[in-house]
Amino acid sequence: MVDKKDICMCAKKRLEREITYPILMQPKLDGVRGIYKIKHQRFYTRTGKRIEGLPTLEKALKKYKFKCDLDGEFLAEEMTFNKLSGVVRRLKDQVSPLEKEVVFHCFDIFDEYPYLDRLTYINTKLKKQTAKCDKIKYIAPTITVNNREEEEKVHKEFSLISEGSIYRTREGLYKIGKVVQLLKRKDFKYMEVEIIDLVEGTGKYVGMLGAFSVAIKYKGAYVGVFTVGSGLTDKQRVGYWGDNSLIKKKVIVKYDEVSEYGIPRFPRFKEVVE
Repeated sequence: MVDKKDICMCAKKRLEREITYPILMQPKLDGVRGIYKIKHQRFYTRTGKRIEGLPTLEKALKKYKFKCDLDGEFLAEEMTFNKLSGVVRRLKDQVSPLEKEVVFHCFDIFDEYPYLDRLTYINTKLKKQTAKCDKIKYIAPTITVNNREEEEKVHKEFSLISEGSIYRTREGLYKIGKVVQLLKRKDFKYMEVEIIDLVEGTGKYVGMLGAFSVAIKYKGAYVGVFTVGSGLTDKQRVGYWGDNSLIKKKVIVKYDEVSEYGIPRFPRFKEVVE
């Protein structure tokens, strides 16, 4: 068991007074945090609890002699956050077959140097060292912004492909706990709604799911109906189409604001609630 003091660096919410330009920005991953300890060749949670549900991933990384511990998040293509979290948290005698789909996305290392030096090491030596391993990937892109206008533009772009933005100072050292050299910004709001119908796609999506017709439910009654198709992958569109067992299930959509009628504007599909 790793000592509880061996937790990772955590992001604080972005506050304007804490922003000093230039600053580095990265997309905020929507995964499960994980720390790879080289001494034990095992993964641990951010609070130092042993992760037992990822034997395939651990076996893949044991081949490499890393110079320091790795910090990152677990992700799996086409797997919802809730399902991914369930897979990661499994005990060793209850390992899920889905654990083979999990990939570790490394975005930092436990080292004494400033972040820009750590990032350079990750993007050169670490990438080269693990070039033949498909179980570890590295954060990309990292963009330097020099003013508020550039920041807003990059954040808007990142919000379309991820949960938001991560900010890092070039000279920031790796410190345990919530620190000002690591900030996060996530502007989207989330809403749980009920699927009431499946809508077929048009154009290249003919024969697939185009969108879910969903309803906001309040005190047992539907108080708002809208469709959400943005955010669905092609694989999801094929798999969900014609699956009427999805009717009455809940989905989570993310959005930035609501209309005067309380309907989310520009909703994006996030996941089906398992």
